Amino acid sequence: YHQEEGAEEIAFPPLSFLLWIVFLVLMPILLSNLLVGLAVGDVDTLQKVATEKRTELQIDLVLSIEELLAFINIKCHLPVYRYCKVTQQTIFPNDPKSLLD
Repeated sequence: YHQEEGAEEIAFPPLSFLLWIVFLVLMPILLSNLLVGLAVGDVDTLQKVATEKRTELQIDLVLSIEELLAFINIKCHLPVYRYCKVTQQTIFPNDPKSLLD
């Protein structure tokens, strides 16, 4: 290349060129590793949030199915009555007396 007038000459051209190439090769690798490290640190938090959300959606699904089955049960077993009173019952899974009521 041609050197312009008034421009300073590089002190050690081969060494400067080698350092520049090393910089160009290593810097993208280091930045990529830094970003991957930041992303991996957030995985635990995301897994906890996802587990809670999945549980919430499963509970909503079960409640919706129970409401639908209760509606179908009332509709099929009480064809004469148009309106009926539905009472709420609390069932405790570890108490056998509550299952017999």
